[in-house]
Amino acid sequence: MPTRRDVLATGAHACTAAFAVAVLPVSLATTGEAQRFMLIGLTGPEDPTRASLLFAWANALTEAGHTVRLELAGEATRLMRPETTDTLTAPGLPSLQAIMAKTQDHGIPIFLCRPCALARGITDADLEGRNAQFTNGPAMAAAMAWAAKILVV
Repeated sequence: MPTRRDVLATGAHACTAAFAVAVLPVSLATTGEAQRFMLIGLTGPEDPTRASLLFAWANALTEAGHTVRLELAGEATRLMRPETTDTLTAPGLPSLQAIMAKTQDHGIPIFLCRPCALARGITDADLEGRNAQFTNGPAMAAAMAWAAKILVV
């Protein structure tokens, strides 16, 4: 029997993920109650699929009536650089620029781990107009207490 790692290595995850993005709003909308989701992104431009799905899932959850916030740490903070956003496209998904435009239209707040972002050269200028701001460990911990569900991508 193949392991999870074997399945992911074959690229099957991209098809599965695209399917999940397509049906997620319908599935969640039928549960009845809105929930609070915190999505934590750790993957940056080195894995365009995982990086894009973070924002696509946030959009789908919001469209299904849930409250969502995004937390970016580590390499994921690099996704806030316009030159990265403008050029990244995962196979089978819209461009990250298009996905993030929808995230911004939905008003989904994006919080970046300040030490992670600063270590990667992210500045206030990179966050302008993106509904994004720097945060710190205690604030991230408080957000985890706020969330009913936490997903790490």
